[in-house]
Amino acid sequence: MLHILPNYIATYTPIATVMIANPYLYHHSTKDMENIITSTSGQFTSREREIIDAIKIKFSVINMVFYICWVPNLLNGVLIWTLWFYLPTSCLITLWYIMLTLR
Repeated sequence: MLHILPNYIATYTPIATVMIANPYLYHHSTKDMENIITSTSGQFTSREREIIDAIKIKFSVINMVFYICWVPNLLNGVLIWTLWFYLPTSCLITLWYIMLTLR
């Protein structure tokens, strides 16, 4: 199993890193957008609040879709690495179909 360790590191480390960094990026990008919108007009009206809320919703939906699509891949990596010889074939096939559907 150690000969495939570099493949796992090269595949799953970037995915996990992005999944960990996404909330931080979401928070800071929404704050930056709020600063940009309020600094251009110099006021904070209901229209600016609506724009900021729409941006927050878009960013959060993008993040949720990313997590929904990549969690099965991480789960597959963990299951295969830890339970390869003990995992039933039907469980692996089901997980692979979920991965195929969400890609």
